[in-house]
Amino acid sequence: MSRSLKQSGTLNVAPETNAFLAGPARAAAPTIAGATKSYNPSLFAYNLKASNTRKLRAGLAAGILGTDQTRIAMCGDSTTAGYTATARPAKTRPVQFSNALVAAGYSVGGVLQPLNESSDSRWTYPSGTWSQFNPLSLLRSSGSIGGQAVFTSNVAGTVAEVVYGDNFGAFTVSIDGGTAVQVTSTGASALATYRVTGLANTTHTITITVTTATVYLQYAGVRQANGGIVVANFGITSSKGADWDDGPFYAPKSVIAAWNPHVSILCLEINDSAQATVMSSYRTQIEAVITTLKAVGDVILCTSNPFSAGGGPMSMYTKTLYELADTNDLGLIDITSMYGGTYAAATAAGLMYDTLHPNDAGYALDGAGIAKAVLAVVDNPASV
Repeated sequence: MSRSLKQSGTLNVAPETNAFLAGPARAAAPTIAGATKSYNPSLFAYNLKASNTRKLRAGLAAGILGTDQTRIAMCGDSTTAGYTATARPAKTRPVQFSNALVAAGYSVGGVLQPLNESSDSRWTYPSGTWSQFNPLSLLRSSGSIGGQAVFTSNVAGTVAEVVYGDNFGAFTVSIDGGTAVQVTSTGASALATYRVTGLANTTHTITITVTTATVYLQYAGVRQANGGIVVANFGITSSKGADWDDGPFYAPKSVIAAWNPHVSILCLEINDSAQATVMSSYRTQIEAVITTLKAVGDVILCTSNPFSAGGGPMSMYTKTLYELADTNDLGLIDITSMYGGTYAAATAAGLMYDTLHPNDAGYALDGAGIAKAVLAVVDNPASV
């Protein structure tokens, strides 16, 4: 690869983050019964290697060459969504991950944010009532005729896109105040994309206006035609494995597979552990999500940050994730160990907002830490 980490081996991120990642070992290799694959404690990476990141590495090469756009999906619960970040989406894990890629020399065309989260400052709703279609979905809907949703991009691009549910209502799309174009659903139980190409390479405003029935939007965005990286924040607050392993076309795993990412970075542990999901059910649900996402790209699992909120022993769920990494030959990044291994250690390090969620420093840490492990296997697979 023509892009690499700094020669010092650390990312160009906040000094305290680099010190935490590169300083004294935060935790020895986790003691996980039956885990026999290679673990790199300096990267908190287990079984992360060239052979299970082929699609990611090919996607990054295509992004550099300008023949495709590298798509990286960050999937999970509120800790991926950035529930407690002080400035959402600016300080969420996916944005911190994206910032680390930029610091390492990669071109990143912003972070795609589905409409399930209402705190994205790029979106405004001048009229009508807009609400999350389902508390555990990636869609936002409105049945208000004339209701408007407006997306103002913060990155330049020549392509504007709106992704929507194709079996619902109709709407118009106007780019930069231009002529509104009618978009009518076909009735298919699927997501569809309205796309405008050949725009000036600058920021753009996309105005969506409901014309009939109820409209369901998944996201809108502005990007380059090819080249560079797009990171997507597919975090859903309060979600568990069962919510991701749902049947409809708008279920999270199906929505992400339709986006066709080169890699999905999956962190779904904290809510199942806190709410004591039956272990056999948790294993089955995460396995099903892995199967769907692995059909289109690579999958990297992540353990959650430590927490203190009751529920089942977190170690049981972590062990299951390691076992799933083994049986599916996936890489795994141990965020638990990255935070010091325990809730007490994470709190003492100033990384927690409350008993479940990281603060800004925590998101900066794990966003940069995930990027460091991913780029290590891209730039020098033998180092992982």
